[in-house]
Amino acid sequence: MIVPIILINFNNTPDTIECLQSILGSLNKNYIVTIVDNSTDNGPVEELLKWLNNPYPVASISDFGDITFDEPIKTSFYAQDELEKGEKLIKELVPGSIIVIKTTNKGFAHANNIGMNLFLQNEKVDWIWLLNNDTVVPTESIQKFYDCVSKLPENVGILSTALTSYFSPNNVQGYYGKYNTYTGVSKAILECPSDDIKILDKYHTAMGASQFVKRSFLKDVGLMSEEYFLYFEEIDWSVRAYKKNWKLAMTPLINIYHKEGSTIHGSADEKSLLGDLCDLVNRIKFTKKHLPALLPFIYGGLILSIANRIRRNQIKRAGLILKYMLNPFKFNPLKYTRYKA
Repeated sequence: MIVPIILINFNNTPDTIECLQSILGSLNKNYIVTIVDNSTDNGPVEELLKWLNNPYPVASISDFGDITFDEPIKTSFYAQDELEKGEKLIKELVPGSIIVIKTTNKGFAHANNIGMNLFLQNEKVDWIWLLNNDTVVPTESIQKFYDCVSKLPENVGILSTALTSYFSPNNVQGYYGKYNTYTGVSKAILECPSDDIKILDKYHTAMGASQFVKRSFLKDVGLMSEEYFLYFEEIDWSVRAYKKNWKLAMTPLINIYHKEGSTIHGSADEKSLLGDLCDLVNRIKFTKKHLPALLPFIYGGLILSIANRIRRNQIKRAGLILKYMLNPFKFNPLKYTRYKA
């Protein structure tokens, strides 16, 4: 079994290179990496292709073993409208190969769906690993995944991993998330499960930065919902899964280093404008879709969010939240993809 790994590169090639380098150092080589670049211009993908053609080690916290770069890394590059040319490569599933796809930015889910759709063409693909590009993978991670698969109940469609801080490796970021249906806020669970495999509840979420997704799950439940652009894809998937009697699980046996927030130029405490607006607007979208009776609680929480932005002297941001709270489906995230604060 070969596991395809999908990375999304949005204006952040240095992190993508470091993540890719850690994958290349894996002890188990049964993987294919697809990098979907949805950056705002061609600069990041050109930088990535330049490194792949002339790779060199980059500084990292991870031990990559005996990895060396004596020659270019074999890479196939396609624009989105050229993907049919890559069908032969997908059918052959050459271990260790790299595929780079350049596409327009239509959100996190859209970019992941491009990669998943590509690998669903091959019936030999049983699982796909969705991995944030701001992560670093320990050398034994892929082998540990293969070890976990045999322990999974048949109805588990998503298996997520533990996340620890890249910058403070002893600090756990989370084992899974717990979604509060009244506030629309997810909380990371920091207590390590006692079992090697923990089955998650309906309003528990996979840690989105690192999750393995089963082929039969995708065929039954469907791909990520593209209506959110950024955030809420995982909780939406969870609710849709349980409606079709699928389960989500996590394993603490696989631990991934994560630079939380670097993908959207923010941190857990100070989100980018794009991240802030997507988070708040999507609370409304998700609740209208799955829990409409709880909308009054969500709106009440958004009023408190506006008050907090005013207290922080983020007057413009408070105004935008109010604007899109009243008209959430008029929110165009592409207007804010260049904002960094």
